[in-house]
Amino acid sequence: MKRWGHWLLLFALVVIPWIARGGVKGDLNDDGVVDAADAMLLIRIVGGDLDPGTLDPADVADVAPIVGGVGGNDEINSADVLIMLRALVEDVDTDTLQTPGENAIGTSPFLADTDDDGHTDPFDPDPLLTSPPFIPTNLRILDGTGNVTLTWTTPSGNVDHYLIHRYGSDGNYTFFTADAAAQSFVDTTAAPGVVHFYWIQAVNPPGQEGEFVQCGTGPGNLKSWLTGGLGPLPNPWFTVSVTGTTATLSWEQSPVGTVTGYKIYSSTSAIPLGSITGLSLADTVNGLTTTTRQLTGLSSGTHYFRITAFSSSPLTEGNLASARQVAVVVN
Repeated sequence: MKRWGHWLLLFALVVIPWIARGGVKGDLNDDGVVDAADAMLLIRIVGGDLDPGTLDPADVADVAPIVGGVGGNDEINSADVLIMLRALVEDVDTDTLQTPGENAIGTSPFLADTDDDGHTDPFDPDPLLTSPPFIPTNLRILDGTGNVTLTWTTPSGNVDHYLIHRYGSDGNYTFFTADAAAQSFVDTTAAPGVVHFYWIQAVNPPGQEGEFVQCGTGPGNLKSWLTGGLGPLPNPWFTVSVTGTTATLSWEQSPVGTVTGYKIYSSTSAIPLGSITGLSLADTVNGLTTTTRQLTGLSSGTHYFRITAFSSSPLTEGNLASARQVAVVVN
């Protein structure tokens, strides 16, 4: 009887109060069930945002045994959180999947990116359908005397590799690949005397291709290819800004020491990339170190500019047809 007395005392002091609270191991908020609210409290504890001392010690201590006795080590850590979440038939991270369905590779009950496409579900157009990467940004193309160089900034999304397409004015098409870490590509196979058109696509692991890079040359031109070409001199990268009726062109100094100046071409109608018909010489800038020029008194409307590098000894000029084209609007 004495032994039974001890068990009755233990039942009265421990079990009855535990049942009164709901009797559920891991019920951190004492509402009688272990649910997403408890999981979120546990995540806050593990992350250091919540002091476990504010909760009932009997509920907090080693919550992992709520599933088959796993994790009984008297330590609260991420393993306990994972075990609790995977025991819940709920959509804890609100990504339209119940937690047991997120145990597959590429899913997580903590960070909702169900389709593993690099976009967390709250910002994913379709969290159950893998989305292709976005368009690479800051794409630049630099003509060279022996190669054409493209550079870009990695886009959002899960990028596995890039496809770089090239179409030549001679009718030849080819493509190249670059790995996910790449932010540049050097085409050493471009043919001299040919204008080459390039565009780039990011591809995700399942093989979905993103859109072509957008590089508009002016209002209404939503998508166009960049051009590049081999020539005796590399043409500069440049930008244009407008204040009133004045356009300011700024470019990068040529790395080629034989360059002695730059020529600025313009038109008031869009000239297809690869063509020079309709372009007129707007200004000539002598001096390698001069990298800016203002054109004043421009008429209202859209103006298109290109810049080539030239050498005076002997007289040589870069490939105008493949030069970068920038459009601005003068009000």
